[in-house]
Amino acid sequence: MRDKKGAEKKRFRWILENILFPFINWARMECDKFNAASGACMGKELPALSWYDGDKSQLDSIVSGEC
Repeated sequence: MRDKKGAEKKRFRWILENILFPFINWARMECDKFNAASGACMGKELPALSWYDGDKSQLDSIVSGEC
């Protein structure tokens, strides 16, 4: 997988979609009773922060608009 072009980007997007975002949504529901699936505006009370180390596949997920 590592030798294929775009594999790291795909891997990181998979991590975002299947691990990080579901965890954030679970934590918001568990701790604050906010259901992200409802589509309601959450306001400024429930921010989420994700720290990136500067890897190109991570940065691409932020700036590409795909995900």
